[in-house]
Amino acid sequence: MPSCFYWMNKLGMSMKINNSLQITYKASHHFVTFSLLLFISPIIYAQQLFCNPSCNNTSGGYISETQRDGELILNDVSLNSIAPAGSVLHPGDSKYSSFAPIVIALGVKEGNYKNLHLNATGLTIDTTSTYANHARAIAVGSNLNDATSVNLMDSSITLKTTANASSKNTIGILMEADTTGQIYSISLKNTDMHISSEANNNTVGGIWAYANNGFAETNVILDNSNITVESASGSAYGIRTENKSNPSGSVINIQDVSSGAIKVTAYSAAYGISIDTIGKSTSIDNKSDMIVNATGSNSSAYGINTRTQENTINTHAQNITVKASSQAYGINTLGTGNQTITNTANISVESSNPSVNSSNQAIGIFAQSTSNTGDITITTGGDITVRGNGVTKGISTSSQGNSTINVSSQIDAGNINGIGIASTTTTGENTINLSSQAKVMGGNDASSAGIFMKSTSGKQQIVLAQGSELSSLNDMAISGQNSTGNTTVDNNGRIIGRANLSGNNVVFNNQTAGILDLKNFSSGSKSDIIYTIGTSGGVINNAGTIKFANENFDGTATNAIFNVATLTNSGIIDLTGKNPTGANNLVGDTFTINGNYVSDGGSIYINTLLDDASSNGGQGTSDLIIVNGNVTTSSGATNLYITPTASTANLGQLTTGNGIKVVEVQGTSSSDAFQLGRPVVAGAYEYTLGQGQSDDSWYLSSYYKGNAGGNGIIQYNPAIGAYLANQTAAVQMFQQTLFDRLISSSDGKNNDASKSLFWMRTKMTHGSYDSVHGQLNNRNRSYSLQMGGDLNVWALDNGGYFHLGMMAGYGDAKNTNKSDSTGTKTDGKVKGYTTGVYGTYFANQDTNLGLYVDLWSQMGWYRNEISGEAQQGTKKYNSTVWSNSVELGYGIPLTESGDYQWLATPQAQFTYNHYDADNQHDKNNLSITNNNASGLDTRLGVRFHARGIQKDLIEPFLEVNWLDTTAKNELDFNGKSYKDGFAKDRLEAKIGLQGNINKQWSVSAQMGGQWGNNSFSNYQGQLNVNYKF
Repeated sequence: MPSCFYWMNKLGMSMKINNSLQITYKASHHFVTFSLLLFISPIIYAQQLFCNPSCNNTSGGYISETQRDGELILNDVSLNSIAPAGSVLHPGDSKYSSFAPIVIALGVKEGNYKNLHLNATGLTIDTTSTYANHARAIAVGSNLNDATSVNLMDSSITLKTTANASSKNTIGILMEADTTGQIYSISLKNTDMHISSEANNNTVGGIWAYANNGFAETNVILDNSNITVESASGSAYGIRTENKSNPSGSVINIQDVSSGAIKVTAYSAAYGISIDTIGKSTSIDNKSDMIVNATGSNSSAYGINTRTQENTINTHAQNITVKASSQAYGINTLGTGNQTITNTANISVESSNPSVNSSNQAIGIFAQSTSNTGDITITTGGDITVRGNGVTKGISTSSQGNSTINVSSQIDAGNINGIGIASTTTTGENTINLSSQAKVMGGNDASSAGIFMKSTSGKQQIVLAQGSELSSLNDMAISGQNSTGNTTVDNNGRIIGRANLSGNNVVFNNQTAGILDLKNFSSGSKSDIIYTIGTSGGVINNAGTIKFANENFDGTATNAIFNVATLTNSGIIDLTGKNPTGANNLVGDTFTINGNYVSDGGSIYINTLLDDASSNGGQGTSDLIIVNGNVTTSSGATNLYITPTASTANLGQLTTGNGIKVVEVQGTSSSDAFQLGRPVVAGAYEYTLGQGQSDDSWYLSSYYKGNAGGNGIIQYNPAIGAYLANQTAAVQMFQQTLFDRLISSSDGKNNDASKSLFWMRTKMTHGSYDSVHGQLNNRNRSYSLQMGGDLNVWALDNGGYFHLGMMAGYGDAKNTNKSDSTGTKTDGKVKGYTTGVYGTYFANQDTNLGLYVDLWSQMGWYRNEISGEAQQGTKKYNSTVWSNSVELGYGIPLTESGDYQWLATPQAQFTYNHYDADNQHDKNNLSITNNNASGLDTRLGVRFHARGIQKDLIEPFLEVNWLDTTAKNELDFNGKSYKDGFAKDRLEAKIGLQGNINKQWSVSAQMGGQWGNNSFSNYQGQLNVNYKF
């Protein structure tokens, strides 16, 4: 039969098989018979041609120029080689390698072909072409009436056109239909394709599908397959589909089942995926990474490029990288219908031409809809980076309908001319949503912006979620144009830079979590920052934070100018940045509102140099809020927070005139618009806020109610009172008399001086007085615990006794110093411990009668703290007090009444205290030097005591003393001396009860008070326990 077929063809005969032809072979010895050898004459199959798997081992036969109107089915056949030009099938070797071009592998002759399906497993095509026309690995066409498919699995196709070939194009898989068709399908699974050409001006493609006159549906499916396409001097496509007729029915789908890679390198133009159709819709579901590179001068490159009525693109790859010298696009769509793009790939696009030219463009995602019924929706979760010297845009849309852009990733267009997101529409709505993960950055020339929006009459809205960030290297974060529609910005993220939004209905809502960093400062210089919100009637509602970004540059201060009809503040306006106190160049920033300011609570933070400002007409220097309209109050005053900024030792001086201007109002201002958010202190003074005497501006003054020129009341830093009170508390904490240690109760006879004594006392005090020229009110309290015991008692020859003992104690004291004029408070705290010795001489065995002399010396160590609402943290320092005392008394019996004998004991005590502490300097530039609390304390008084005559009784006692101190209780603050209000002369009275528990134990309780000038009063209570042995 093979011989018959052969000779029939040699004789020019033809053969028609009406049903089917099944071809088999049989090998004999060392030769193989031909399955089918037909050269010239066509064979027409009315039905089907089957090739059993045994054909895989057939060699030497092929079918040439076969015309069919039937159905060719090659099911589950491993096509291990492909014949040279004009073949359908040449089974034989496991690999085909030849210099002959592969022109067709599956029917290109004219004819009506039905249901052509190529199902191949393990197919290997490896060839080099020198063919002068078109080189294809697999070609299907061209008059296809019914469904056609090419399915390759676990296969490899390598096709290369040499440099000396003159072929027009080189294609891996070509499917072409010139008449009306149905569904065309190309499927690659676990298959690698490498198509390349070194020929001049050669167009190279991996997969091409054409429906020139039909309205078929075209499907391309890649499953874990790789396509590499290279053209040395022409253009190249990874996947290209076209349908240019019958727009009502054409549908093109490209789908990745699982990840692979598409790599395209060309000289003039490179496309990863390209779809050009006037058909109904395009659908791309891409999981393949892409590297698309056009190397020639003035070249262009596209990752995905579509042109159809409606486009739906889903990219799930990890990376899409596109580079060209001129035009570079990651994803580019154009259509009259809806354009929907969902991207999770990281897109990197570069236009490498070094010249700055608008024709050079690098755009990450570009979507265009030319009909007002077509909407654009872009959702991206992959990072987009664009680079180039021309126009660079991360995402760009152009639409007559609605445009919605959703970003949850980073977009970096930080080039010379870079726009992070550009969205334009005519009558449709523009909406841009940045999620919490979004970060968008624009470039650094005058035309750059983080976001650019433009609409003729449609609504525009930008929404930034908490955590998002929008910026531009030229500080133009948002640029927008709207002729008649509404524009709204809702910011809960962070916007770095400025906004320029034109139109008559513009509302900028900086919401609770929103941050406006007014300048990027990446350029390394300072300049004006201009916010324009609306051509007229624009509104800013600030519930978040408006602030100058971190400034690290010396030079001219920054001016923020808000061109807006109304700015309502219920949030924070911060002109201080995060700079440390102590840099003079940080003062002088201005925040100008060319409209009205509405106080709705909120806060403003500014830097102010609180010196005498002799170089500035005595007005001081400050950041300044300027309102060129009116100031009104809505639901609460704006809290003004002043950061005193240090420059020299002059910080903290008395003001002159109205004081230091901090808010300038050109119109009118309500009297409750501003208030200080926290006390302002610098050096020795405190400053308050008030309006000018003849204008509505607001000033800081060191005088109460703004009176100046020496006629007002100076407002002192309440920390002065705290430092002074701490000094006094340390000196007074462990002061004592003999009868503070000794309980003199009688056992019915006397108080026996011959016995040794262990004692313990605890004391609490509470007091108040006026300090520092009567401007500060001090309230204080203290607690102490002290104990001691006799080391020995000596009986003297004259009948007297001498006691020698040791003592130790612990105490703490607290004081609060409040300014009478401002109400500002500063707290002082002292904790300390002491050790000492004492010696007491009694002239008689009865301690209540005759002479006694009491001596003691003790050393105290103290830890001091200063804190308060005006303090910047807690100031801590150490001090010591060395005290030495001598006390004399003489007990005199007065009279007896009932069971009691009354005695009087005149007393005199002299105590010298030596106080020492290091000089201090706090964060409010308050310097503390020259402590002067050392001096002599004198006590003169009498003690009255009633004691039991025959038996133990509860015994009352009363003491009256005059107290005097020579200590000045002064400190120098910033070179000026201030005095504590602790009274120099005081009257003291004590009353108490004492008694014995048994022969060893006795207890006493007393209460008393002291009174003196400066409204001084101090009340105390004490408990004492003695043990005699």
